[in-house]
Amino acid sequence: MSDPLSLGNSLQRLVAEGPEEAFDVRLVTDLPHPEALRRWRAVRELAAVRSEEDESGDFDDLLPLVGGDALLPDGFAFRITDYHDLAGGMALLVELMAEAGLRGRLDLVELPAPHLVGATWTPLLSTRLNVRARHEVEGVAVLRTVADAESLAAVARDLAGRALRSCTGRVQVGAGLPWTCAPADAADVVEDALGHGRGFRLVTDEEGVRRVLEVPPDGRVVSTVADSEWRRHLAGAREDLLRNAAHLEYGRIRAVVGWTATPVEDTEQTSWPGRLAAAAPFRALAETVGVADVFAVQVVREELAARVDAAAWRHVAAAGGMVLVEHRDPAVWFEGPQPDPAVLEAARHDWRTVVADQGTVDTLAAGLPRTGGE
Repeated sequence: MSDPLSLGNSLQRLVAEGPEEAFDVRLVTDLPHPEALRRWRAVRELAAVRSEEDESGDFDDLLPLVGGDALLPDGFAFRITDYHDLAGGMALLVELMAEAGLRGRLDLVELPAPHLVGATWTPLLSTRLNVRARHEVEGVAVLRTVADAESLAAVARDLAGRALRSCTGRVQVGAGLPWTCAPADAADVVEDALGHGRGFRLVTDEEGVRRVLEVPPDGRVVSTVADSEWRRHLAGAREDLLRNAAHLEYGRIRAVVGWTATPVEDTEQTSWPGRLAAAAPFRALAETVGVADVFAVQVVREELAARVDAAAWRHVAAAGGMVLVEHRDPAVWFEGPQPDPAVLEAARHDWRTVVADQGTVDTLAAGLPRTGGE
């Protein structure tokens, strides 16, 4: 049994001195991860109730602003990003945590910076999986995508499970703050994120090759491998799409170049993907009625695949009425960051009745349900 909820010496000194920037706090507790996180989520619910009951507004002014959290081997950590009166605010936060049933010792912790794929521009193989979702317009011109929870959980568990089974060292995972841990512990973060409708980011190494999985709440999942040897990874990425096809609206594999874990895609310096894919405010809609542009490997609905000229493309049936359509010569797509203009021109001709134009997307957007103000 751990001690009652208390502040460690380093945290007490920081509170007394007053820090000049955000800082991270960890709770060391004997509570198991799922229970500790359940009670931590309850702190936010208690704060919301107290805020509604406080007519003076003093409660919201006093409570520190908490941004992000991360599991640790002996508890969890969270970041204090802003505060008005730190001594009074920390006392209030401790009171709420105790009311939620948390116990243990609070102290400062220094969490690692997020992993970068590399210090220089790195070839990346990027797989995107658009999970089945509901689309609606929020306000005037914001597309709101709400992923199907069961489909998102299935895809996330599948991809995270594969990454964790094949990794060869410690991993970094976070649904807020990053945490470097053993693969078995990362599964707890994934399950907590999925159980609370939150996104997460998982970074693993496979024999020196870094893989980054980004799972946002809107279901536009991206799995990226940083390695110039694309042939080592294409088959695995292809299988990822086929295994999860029943849960998808759309999927694709492409080569990109980047230097952080988030690929540098669709910049104005390239003609590929096309400007619709790069700039349209309702880009996700293009992939519900067609495709935004052409890539070496794409998963689309059967009726769309049937409209693609089969001479240069191989069709592989997948679950859920989807078809994987892949170019018969993948090297022309993956040897560099983008295909030769002649290859791209021929491919766009093959897909000419499938690529959605701006007018199609605008018409579809006009018919979506609308929420929010004008």
